[in-house]
Amino acid sequence: MQKHTGASVAGFLVFFVSGLIHDLVISVPARGGYGLPTAYFMVQGLGVVFERSALARRIRLQKKLPARIFALVVTVAPVFWLFHRPFVQRVIIPFMRAIHAL
Repeated sequence: MQKHTGASVAGFLVFFVSGLIHDLVISVPARGGYGLPTAYFMVQGLGVVFERSALARRIRLQKKLPARIFALVVTVAPVFWLFHRPFVQRVIIPFMRAIHAL
């Protein structure tokens, strides 16, 4: 695929497909939150594309502290899109009760 589309597009497509798979295993059993896991992984893909861009090099995003802050913003800030409310309420909490963890 990389030969026909370029590394950035191919890499972004991998994140997109990963998001679809996570939607399938997270949102479908939860019967809600559709599209949120896919959006989470698309943010990840955009983050990877951006951190390899000329602008990221120009603003020195590869430096230790800016790189860590950027990684936190891209991964932690939207984490509730991945583990959305319907998934927590309809899957995680019942599971935790079933194993007597709650």
